Amino acid sequence: MLKTDTMPRSAWQKIQTYLNVLNHVMISIVAVYMTFLCYNAGNRAISWHAWLCTLGYQLLMTQSILAFYSENVWSKEHKRQTQKKLHWVLQAVGSSAAIVGMIVEYIGRSQKLKSHFSSTHSIIGLIAGIWTLTGMFNGIFALWAVELKKYFRPIYLKLAHNLNGLIAFVLGMTSLYFGYDKGFMKLNSREDIRLWLQALAIITILLSLVGAIRSSLHLIRVAFFK
Repeated sequence: MLKTDTMPRSAWQKIQTYLNVLNHVMISIVAVYMTFLCYNAGNRAISWHAWLCTLGYQLLMTQSILAFYSENVWSKEHKRQTQKKLHWVLQAVGSSAAIVGMIVEYIGRSQKLKSHFSSTHSIIGLIAGIWTLTGMFNGIFALWAVELKKYFRPIYLKLAHNLNGLIAFVLGMTSLYFGYDKGFMKLNSREDIRLWLQALAIITILLSLVGAIRSSLHLIRVAFFK
């Protein structure tokens, strides 16, 4: 069911909506470009790694975060319960895609007897993977926060999930930023495009975290100062 809102929208709300639309356009461009690039690169572990991690973090996980954003164009008219379901589905699929992408590359490098976690991209990616796995588990506790209230205050579980998700997302996007400058990308993409991909990774982080940071600050105030 959709929400109805008859209140006039402020100039700042309109600006946020325009920026949100721009964010979706940029995310879509990256997703489509990386899909074609990885397809053309052939059925290789590194191709699957690049494609799954990009779609996992920059497309699906971003959308899961934006699902709760008050100015998100595709979810703002839905009720909170629907937004929550959309968030969980997108988060689960996005996290799983990213983790599978990391595992595929690890196996591929092992088969070629290549070293692991020897670059900034891979080290940050490993940390992002750990945080992503942690977020998947504590997300289950946050989902059942009301049922677990005799053991934990629901606000603490929700805050932990929010912060864990933010850290995992930023780490994952940071890993993508450095990944766009790795050998696979240099071999299959022009330098100017790689620079644009890095710029879009930064912009995606900034535009996607406005609502999430605001929500986390609200939870912190409620949890510790009220």
